[in-house]
Amino acid sequence: MAITKSNASNASNASNASNASNASNASNANGIGTGSRFLGMSPYTEPANPGESVENWYWHANQWPEANPVAYTGPGLNEGPVRIQNIYGRTDGPAFSARYWSPLNYALSWLGEFAQAFPNWGQDYRPAWAQAGGWVLGPEVENELTELTLLTEYRAGMMGEGIAQIDNIEDDFRGILTYSRLTHPNTSKLVGLALECSTMAVMHFKRTYARPRPSQMSPMIMPPIDPPEHASFPSGHATQAQAVSMVLRQLMPNLTASHFGASPTAPRPALVRDPLQDMADRIGRNREVMGLHYRSDSVAGQALGSDVADTLNTMASLDDLRAAAAGEW
Repeated sequence: MAITKSNASNASNASNASNASNASNASNANGIGTGSRFLGMSPYTEPANPGESVENWYWHANQWPEANPVAYTGPGLNEGPVRIQNIYGRTDGPAFSARYWSPLNYALSWLGEFAQAFPNWGQDYRPAWAQAGGWVLGPEVENELTELTLLTEYRAGMMGEGIAQIDNIEDDFRGILTYSRLTHPNTSKLVGLALECSTMAVMHFKRTYARPRPSQMSPMIMPPIDPPEHASFPSGHATQAQAVSMVLRQLMPNLTASHFGASPTAPRPALVRDPLQDMADRIGRNREVMGLHYRSDSVAGQALGSDVADTLNTMASLDDLRAAAAGEW
């Protein structure tokens, strides 16, 4: 079939619809979305003409609020039907307490305080070579592009994982020691804070540094998805993952890292295996394998994510939330 302008438009619309659906699913998974209700016309349980044979029955259809059978304002025959706005009673609603908030929406309400508390808005997270010469092609950028080209060989093995992490990295952390918004609501709120405050911080620095994506500099990268529509440096995924790992590490006192000593007879250094840090490293690395970030993007993102987590830890206004979250473990 020839690809006409109309067909291309339809394909684009289908893609947009798919993306919207995926965004909605991700939104619901993260607690941003709410349930949908499609109340239409539901037939009343008793027929409107019960005296006739069954094959002739029909039913009054109820919208919402339900008006069948008809309620009257009083017992007298002259009393009229109750107006639709008075069919059901009303109540004083409870305060919209923290338990009603989704983790990410709750986090958004704290961004102003975080912005005031974060001390590093003026810090330069770029490596020394970029501070001196910018992002122009040079030995350092050439080496990073070469590494990314070689990493394309590993895409097939991590593609499903990388695609899943596009909009949701928390699920991978929740798999280390199982928790959810239902079982650990305060932990989920702190993780939401780490995610949203990281996004706020990293977008500031992305705009400041304006680094082009790898695929803007090398046709050999060919990322499997379109790069996000913002600058490359620092890596947002690396920033978020590092901040989340540090927040969770403070809450999971029994999740201790394994320490392996250095070998006295071989050139083997000491090693620490921390599942939270390993997951943070993995998430950032996957973005490099997909050709979306340079290695230095991930390194800077981890530094920024550490600073975000440290700032959240100094905010006294979050002390009660931290204590409640720690109590969930």
